[in-house]
Order: sequence, then structure tokens, then C-alpha cells
Amino acid sequence: MNAHLDRVLPVLLLTLIISAPAIAAAPVLPKEGACPTGYHTEGRYCVGNRADPPTAVSKEGPCPTGYHTEGRYCVGNRP
Repeated sequence: MNAHLDRVLPVLLLTLIISAPAIAAAPVLPKEGACPTGYHTEGRYCVGNRADPPTAVSKEGPCPTGYHTEGRYCVGNRP
């Protein structure tokens, strides 16, 4: 059994490492008005629609370079 485990374990570990980005949790923001593009409402939160939605932060003053305003959020521009 150990010989079988010695062959299977490295393959299993490699599969988990490669899959990790795909199973990463979607980002969550406190909901402040409408959720920004790439996010949807779940209760009192805005949750990313996929593993890599645009970066979004609560807007406090002007948005920094590389971000644009969407409601009460500054959302990162996509290249």
C-alpha cells in the first residue's frame, strides 16, 4: 500500500496546488449602496462574481490613480 501511496500522493498534491487559485474565495465588501460591477448582493455584503473580480474599496474622497468611481466604491481599472 505504501508504494501506491508514494505514487499517488505527489500527483494529488500537485493537483491541489494547481487548483488552489480556482477554488479561492471570492472577495467580500461591506455593502454601501449598489454593489460595483463584478459583484453581487448577498445580505449586507457585495460578493465577487468570480475568483478575480476587479479590486474595489469603499470610496473616501477621490479615487486613486488606476481606479474609477462606481457609486460608493473605487473600482480598479482593468488593463
